[in-house]
Amino acid sequence: MDIRKIRLSVAAALLALTCATGNAASVAVNSATVDNVGLDELFFRLGDDLILEHSGMCIKGYVNVSVQGLRGKRLFCMVEPIVNGSMMEDRNGACNAIYAFTPTSASYTGKVAFAFPYNWTGLTLNSKVTDLDIKIQVSILDMTSKNPVMVEKTLDIDDSNTRIDPNRIAGDGLGSMLGALFGGGDGSVTCTLCDGTGLCPFCDGDGFIDPSLCRKCSRHPGICRRCHGNGEEEIEIRESGGWF
Repeated sequence: MDIRKIRLSVAAALLALTCATGNAASVAVNSATVDNVGLDELFFRLGDDLILEHSGMCIKGYVNVSVQGLRGKRLFCMVEPIVNGSMMEDRNGACNAIYAFTPTSASYTGKVAFAFPYNWTGLTLNSKVTDLDIKIQVSILDMTSKNPVMVEKTLDIDDSNTRIDPNRIAGDGLGSMLGALFGGGDGSVTCTLCDGTGLCPFCDGDGFIDPSLCRKCSRHPGICRRCHGNGEEEIEIRESGGWF
C-alpha cells in the first residue's frame, strides 16, 4: 500500500465516483482544529505495508468533512504534516496517520478525530503547543476505487485553530498514566498472537481497510484481539506453592 501509488488523480477519482441514482458523489474537507495533546494513541499508517503505531506524546484534533451520496461507505481520512514546506518522513517512510469513518446519511457533515506524534510537528518537548504553526495535508480516500484519492486539501494549523483546554489535558494525561501504572498483571511479554505488530494476525491488518475480510477482528478492524493493538500481553506471576 505505497502512499505514492495511492495519491492519484483527484479529478479522475471524482469522475469515477457515482451514487446509485447516477448523481456524482462529492466529498469536501472543510477545516481542521487541534484541541488536545495525548501521551499514547494508536494509529494506522500507510506505507509499503499497513502499520499500526503508538504515537507517544501527540497532537490531537479533528477534521471537519462533508460527504454527499455515500451513505454507509467506509472512507478514510489521511493526515500528513507539512513543516517548513516539506512533507515529513522518518525511518518508516512518509509520516501519515489514517482514520476510517462512515457517513451515516446521504448528506453527511461530521468530524474525523486524528492524532499524530508530537515530533512530526517540528516542535520540541520544550515548545508550547500554542507555538504550533504548520500545515497538514488532508486526503479523503476510497480504498475500493482504482483512484483512491477523492479529494486533497492543505490546511493551516496555527493559533487561530488551536483550542486546547488545560483542564482536559490534565485529565487525559492523568488517565493515561494511571492506566500504565494500574493496568493489571505483573509484567508483559510480546504478544504471542501478533508477534508484537499489534495487527490482526489472521488478516495482517487488512480488516481495517475492509472489515468484511476478517471476522476475527470485526469488533476492532485490523487490530489484534489479544493485545488490543499494544503488541504486548500482560502476565501474572503466582506463587508456585514451594518445592513440596
